[in-house]
Amino acid sequence: MANTLPVELVRDILELSARNAAAQDLPWVAQLALICRGVYEWIYPVLYETVGIDERTQDAFFALVEQKPASFFGVVRHLMLLWAIPPGVLQQRFLDAFHHVQRFTAHMRGLRFMTRAAGFRPTRLVLTSSSTEPVNDALHSITVLQYVTHLHVREDHGFYSVHWDEISTLMPLLSHIRIDADASWRDSTTVLRTQVTSILQLPSCRRVVVRYSVHSLSLWKELVAALQSLGDARIYVYRPTRAERQLRDSPAGWLAHFVAEARAGVDPWIIGRPVYKAPDP
Repeated sequence: MANTLPVELVRDILELSARNAAAQDLPWVAQLALICRGVYEWIYPVLYETVGIDERTQDAFFALVEQKPASFFGVVRHLMLLWAIPPGVLQQRFLDAFHHVQRFTAHMRGLRFMTRAAGFRPTRLVLTSSSTEPVNDALHSITVLQYVTHLHVREDHGFYSVHWDEISTLMPLLSHIRIDADASWRDSTTVLRTQVTSILQLPSCRRVVVRYSVHSLSLWKELVAALQSLGDARIYVYRPTRAERQLRDSPAGWLAHFVAEARAGVDPWIIGRPVYKAPDP
């Protein structure tokens, strides 16, 4: 039947099938790409559009970087570099391969590493943790933040002391901010209300998402009430499911979850529900 269909339609069918399956069954997509050289050329961009590297996968992926030319990785749109830095002999090859990536997920050390790549201009940035130094001091050493429009900060006690007025000078285009917080934080509701208040003052701020991991319904309601009191329709809240909360206990599970979300086209800055609705005029 495929022989009777236009090539363009066959390509559309295979690419759509690959994208629909990529989030849950990447090995199947890889098998699909092996049908023939022509199908491989259609499917391999789907395979490598989002790349997640951690301590479990780093050896295999760094070996691929060593084998392939930098142009092979030109299809990568989102790079997740977690707890993994290439060895010295591969570092420049890695930087050359991924300097074009605009959506980047990493810890602070990984972000520092990628800033060595000529032309690295991330616009969407996910920070999985801070370093031992104050967050603002750490970010001041990063020279490519002026392009960032979307920032996602994963829960970390180091973000208690973020000064968002300073962040606005480092990221003048910052419009979408997401904070992943945890009820285990000391005074978490007060801290989050203070943080969100400061974020709303950013000149380009359009949306603030607070993802609050909490078992207690009363604590959840307390947070929602605290953020509602700010009276701002740009604030959104999201309470993760039990399964999502369990992923936080496993770095490997966390990475797999967010890679799957990215491959499924989920926008982490467009989740949750608004806590405040302005009264009708």
